[in-house]
Amino acid sequence: MLSFLKSLYLHQRVFCALFTISALFLLSYWLTPLYLIAWWSLWAVCILFLMDCVALYKGKGINAERRLPEKFSNSDENPVSISIINHYSFNVTIEVVDELPIQFQKRDFQKYLEVAAKKTTGFEYSVRPVDRGEYVFGNLNCYVSSKLKLVKRRFTLNKEHTVKVYPSFIQMKHYDFLAIDNRLALSGLKKIRRIGHTMEFEQIKDYVVGDDVRTINWKATAKRGSLM
Repeated sequence: MLSFLKSLYLHQRVFCALFTISALFLLSYWLTPLYLIAWWSLWAVCILFLMDCVALYKGKGINAERRLPEKFSNSDENPVSISIINHYSFNVTIEVVDELPIQFQKRDFQKYLEVAAKKTTGFEYSVRPVDRGEYVFGNLNCYVSSKLKLVKRRFTLNKEHTVKVYPSFIQMKHYDFLAIDNRLALSGLKKIRRIGHTMEFEQIKDYVVGDDVRTINWKATAKRGSLM
């Protein structure tokens, strides 16, 4: 019973309906016919409320999962994905509230989704850490409503998850790729070859006075019979 009460939330339209019924009861003091209308309205709201509760609390409900990378790259955008499975036999509206690490100082994360019956959906968002260390994600809270939207059932899923933040390995991989792809010049980096002082095997020529003796190719010299 306690868990049921903790997971039960009321939509604003319930309070609006109760306020209207109260007004009808008040006005029925002067307009007697309104008294019967107020009672019928109250019973109708109670019946719809019970129908909504039974629909939301019957069956498996939903499953949700937060997918995080093994580590975050500092000062870069890191993806976080949310996957939701609707096990209900009717369409639902889901309000997703993710408890982000305290370092992000964001307490208003909300995402609204319309999920069809027996379907899976999801979305992705990104976070940008600016300090190294451990980042702790809290619970993933999903508030599910039916088409009546009188009651919301809260599902608390995916308990705390810790992700470590490392120096910007995304940027390091980016520059490694540029080096492999021979595109360092695009980043303002340029290789300069000093002519006459290289050990790379590019061409063979006759030795002349003044050439560095360290550049003598002894195999070619042996074949030709002269310094190369």
